[in-house]
Amino acid sequence: ALGVTVRSGAQVSQIVMDGDRAVGVVLADGEEIRAGTVVSAIGPKATFLGLVGPRHLDTGFVNRVRHMKARGGAAKLHLALRGAPDFRGADLGTRLVLAPSETAVELSFNAVKYGKVPERPVMEVVLPSVHEDGHAPSGHHVLSAVVQFAPHAPQTNLDAARAEMLGRSLAVLEDHAPGIGDLVEHAEILMPYDIETRYGMAGGNWHHGELSVEQMLFLRPFPGMAQYATPINGLWVAGAGCHPGGGISGAAGWNAAERIIREVRG
Repeated sequence: ALGVTVRSGAQVSQIVMDGDRAVGVVLADGEEIRAGTVVSAIGPKATFLGLVGPRHLDTGFVNRVRHMKARGGAAKLHLALRGAPDFRGADLGTRLVLAPSETAVELSFNAVKYGKVPERPVMEVVLPSVHEDGHAPSGHHVLSAVVQFAPHAPQTNLDAARAEMLGRSLAVLEDHAPGIGDLVEHAEILMPYDIETRYGMAGGNWHHGELSVEQMLFLRPFPGMAQYATPINGLWVAGAGCHPGGGISGAAGWNAAERIIREVRG
């Protein structure tokens, strides 16, 4: 009714330029789609250095894009369980934060500063299958956890660091939910470098850029580009690399849409 077509699985390989204006996109299969407005919700680095290309951008701007900090520091743990774990009576329908003290958080963070896997990772745990049956067969569950302070460039090789992070994460879970190890049917942990490779997020940072002081609020994604506009006419950004960052609020996309509508309507 609104004239919108949603196409999943349509990978964009290039933003089409006509002079200093974005006029459409080219898909991976070669199809070209023209548009008066192009909005990118992927990371700034992928947008400008990949889809647009440095040759269409001012050298100073390219340098700012390249120097944007985007080092990821969290891993993602997925477990398939043959039954419901018992977190010592805790409500499985809530978010469980496994961080016993401020000291524990500090020690966990300290390791990653030196490219090491923390001895006792801190994590945020949810079990989506508690709320929705479709996530797992009857009687089974899936556990998803954000494991904080994972090294993006570990001292050991990547496979060894991944295995070490998985083992230590499972050990922490076992302490809080005795017997959970016996319920595990499948385990996967994605380190920041895995997230970068699999999803194309620079540095494996799901905010598409670090939320550091110099990359927040009116300085996001970086000085000289804010409020979702870009130096290229017709091209806007709307992803986690914009204010206020990532997460599931959709705030960056909402804000960008509001700004674009105002500009288009004049």
